[in-house]
Amino acid sequence: PNNPRISLYSGALAQACLAQGKHTEAKEFYERCVKIDDQLLIPGHPVQLQHLYGYANLLHKMGRPEEAQRVEERARVLRSGKKRPI
Repeated sequence: PNNPRISLYSGALAQACLAQGKHTEAKEFYERCVKIDDQLLIPGHPVQLQHLYGYANLLHKMGRPEEAQRVEERARVLRSGKKRPI
């Protein structure tokens, strides 16, 4: 079930996994957060931005800089309140 609390708990678990070096597990939790946030939160909500920046940080640590940059750009666009980049 998609619920804002599930997003928050998943975000906390993602951070814990990241701290333990469990990148694959952290990625799964961050992807869940982003999906739930996209469905339930208004664009640019602080929780959504926190999850996106955390996910981007993880992608950098996993050696996936191109993906990380796309996620960071999405967060910047959402934070600014503009439409998604073309």
